[in-house]
Amino acid sequence: MMLCVIRDITERRQAEQTLRKSERRLSGLIRSAMDAIITFDGEWNVVLFNPAAERIFRCTVGDVLGKSLHQFIPERFRIACDDHVRQFAGSGIPFLQLGARTEIVGLRLDGEEFPAEASILQIDDSGKLFFTIILHYHSSRHFRA
Repeated sequence: MMLCVIRDITERRQAEQTLRKSERRLSGLIRSAMDAIITFDGEWNVVLFNPAAERIFRCTVGDVLGKSLHQFIPERFRIACDDHVRQFAGSGIPFLQLGARTEIVGLRLDGEEFPAEASILQIDDSGKLFFTIILHYHSSRHFRA
């Protein structure tokens, strides 16, 4: 006896193609964004660093992928930043705007500090938290220490 099963996978293929197109659009958006887009995991390791982040921080994606985001935070702010992200992670709020009333201070790898505004969002990917920072930098603004 022979049993034959025929399934129409057209709908599935169309869904996969739609997903791939969406992923390409998102990737293009991230690459062309004027603001830095940086994603890091729960251990603060950088997993995404777009070209705008490379320009703003004056380094390459190869310099930072898999390394700690702490290298971009002045040491005097790291503990407060850790606490802030930990509280945000436990809040259940998916999106948070930082710097609306106070300036965020970024740190380039060469040690130069600069002011910026930032937003952060968290994404739970199968129980693992990731955070994405969108950092807006005005090159014409001057930092006051």
